[in-house]
Amino acid sequence: MLVLLCRIVTEGEKREVWRFTLENVSTVMKPEERDREQNMYKDLYGRHKEYLNSLVGQDFEMPPAGILRYLLHGEIVSAKGYEYDNLYINFFMELPNNWSSLLFQPLSGVTQTCRTKSLGKENVAFFGYPFSFEAFYMSEKESEGQ
Repeated sequence: MLVLLCRIVTEGEKREVWRFTLENVSTVMKPEERDREQNMYKDLYGRHKEYLNSLVGQDFEMPPAGILRYLLHGEIVSAKGYEYDNLYINFFMELPNNWSSLLFQPLSGVTQTCRTKSLGKENVAFFGYPFSFEAFYMSEKESEGQ
């Protein structure tokens, strides 16, 4: 049997002292009960692991060997320092050598038109324009690593 004598002292104007005793009055587990409990926990954790795996899944799309896939998810947040209203951003993606994109992948875009707000001494236009882009890199040399 385990018995703990404890004391807690509070801080502040009212300093209080609390004394108490903790006593373990549980009966000792039989080996069969302990084994059954451990098996139950193993089963529970195994089911939880399977559940988490089902949320993530196992079907990941892999690029072909020797090709690096690059996914970019971004946002054009704001522009500042312009003196006029009704701003928009026309953007273009230029791919360097050995990089390509899917045929249907747009390499340019235009944000919505946005009015500016005065924040201090600067005018700021808040776009909040999300975009996604996917590109692939293929090495010219077969021996070159990714």
